[in-house]
Amino acid sequence: MKGTIPLVGLAALVVLSACSLNNTRMIQVWANPEMKVQPIHFNKILVVAVAPNNTERRSAEDAMVNRIGPKATPSYNLLSDDEINKSSTTKAALRGSDFDGIIVLRWLGVRQEKEIMASPTYSPMWDHYSYSWSYMQESTVVQWKILQLETRIYSVKDEKLIWSGTTETAEPQTIQKVINDVADVVRKQLRKQGLLANPKKEKTK
Repeated sequence: MKGTIPLVGLAALVVLSACSLNNTRMIQVWANPEMKVQPIHFNKILVVAVAPNNTERRSAEDAMVNRIGPKATPSYNLLSDDEINKSSTTKAALRGSDFDGIIVLRWLGVRQEKEIMASPTYSPMWDHYSYSWSYMQESTVVQWKILQLETRIYSVKDEKLIWSGTTETAEPQTIQKVINDVADVVRKQLRKQGLLANPKKEKTK
């Protein structure tokens, strides 16, 4: 029986490794049926993060701005924490500006997941139940956190929601990594739906 314990530990390690390697996935997608299906193109984007606190808001906005590039601006440059919560203030700040797109990142919550990793049994046929129970007693419980985050894309001109997607990230680490992973998953989904143009392939000589 002692020889089976490392197998349990190895299984737990595999689960945690899988979470760290591919830890973000899309679980829900919505596209506005009123909008014509075509690649989204914005000249100037305002990035807004609805986060638990101001520090995480700024970190998330900076991370997404870095991924998008010079077209993007963090909302904290225009709106304070109090102002961002008032729709009238937000509209006033956008009125007359040259922003044509808004990306909103919204924290939906964190939950705990767990899985019992039991070792395989090699007991005689009629002793299966008793052996299985003893092996279950030596099982390992693996626990991890799941962060849900919603990404929304708005058109300023139409004042309409174009697209929304909800992602789950297992064992979230730094905000920078979470936003990078979310951006990759969202970009892949948008390209799949034809809402984001694929990068031009380099011509080979």
